[in-house]
Amino acid sequence: MVDSNKEFDDLERELRESLAPRAAPLGFANKVMARVELRDKSAFSLWRWFTSAALVTAVLLAMVLGGRWQQQRRQRIAGERARDQVILALRITGSTLQAVQQKVQQSAKESQP
Repeated sequence: MVDSNKEFDDLERELRESLAPRAAPLGFANKVMARVELRDKSAFSLWRWFTSAALVTAVLLAMVLGGRWQQQRRQRIAGERARDQVILALRITGSTLQAVQQKVQQSAKESQP
């Protein structure tokens, strides 16, 4: 039983020594502050990178959408012009057919006895 008490006492002493407060090594605070500053800089740098990437993405998206809008506008204008030309051609054709029909009718009336 004496041996187990001695072992317990030794263990307790080692434990107390391990958990006893110790002074920080020289320069410890400076090292910690340098790491904190480096982390802050890298976090700021990462934020700046994300902001730049978002800005570039927005500009590219605006350019693509703007180009697409211009293309659709040009196509719409071309379609409207083509429609106007078809309508004009149909009016001319209709007028010509009416004139021809009148001549045919007049010619038919004149040829009747």
